[in-house]
Amino acid sequence: MTDLRVEAVVEQVRALSLDQQKELRRRLERVLQDKPSVTPEDELEYQLLEAGLLSEIKPPITEVAPYRDRKRGKARSRPLSEVIVEERR
Repeated sequence: MTDLRVEAVVEQVRALSLDQQKELRRRLERVLQDKPSVTPEDELEYQLLEAGLLSEIKPPITEVAPYRDRKRGKARSRPLSEVIVEERR
């Protein structure tokens, strides 16, 4: 929210009666308590989703057992680092 929008909201709050301001405070506190904290990584994912670069946001992995016995795949050619070094020569 831009500073101008915040200022406009503050002006509207000042126009409320004291009882209405107290009710607004109670409601805001409930909203802020219910809202989980958003990490910068989460914010980036939401922005990418809104931009259409992601189709969904997958939940974090909580069960690691399926990943413990993973094996590396065999490379069919030379390592990429070797290819890059050759191309730079």
